[in-house]
Amino acid sequence: MKRTIPIPANAAAAPVAEAANPATSPARLRQIAQAQPARVEPTPVLEAVAANPNTPPDVLLPLVTRCTDAFLRNPVTPLLLLEDPHFLHPLPADALKRLLMRPTAPPLLVAPLTRHRDSDVAQAAGLHVSVAGEAGPEWEAEAADLIRGLRIGFAAEQLAELAELG
Repeated sequence: MKRTIPIPANAAAAPVAEAANPATSPARLRQIAQAQPARVEPTPVLEAVAANPNTPPDVLLPLVTRCTDAFLRNPVTPLLLLEDPHFLHPLPADALKRLLMRPTAPPLLVAPLTRHRDSDVAQAAGLHVSVAGEAGPEWEAEAADLIRGLRIGFAAEQLAELAELG
């Protein structure tokens, strides 16, 4: 007969609370992140690690793509690029473009990407609301011009036609 050991109701919350605690040491945050399963989708614990200001940069970088919103909530995110302007450069262009889709990305993070080696990333960064500002009264014409300029072959013409239809 198997004997079961009762698990306290707050046991699942304990790792999240420790990972979210800004007093948790960088070394402990590294251990917590490394103990998480290697899945694509984020876990609550990884979200907490990504948002923690004590998380070491080398632990934080792989979490950018898995826990983007938590990374953007991390109060040290803008400072990482002051310390290392190329902090995000190891990430693939697709990951950077997904990051740039978040309107909450701070200007200190977005501005350096306007000079990224991938022209699509640089263009997306230049169009980000934190750099370009809010859309003005001529936004529809500007959007149509940008769509026409996309480098995606025959589909660009179809997208431009769709933009004209409204």
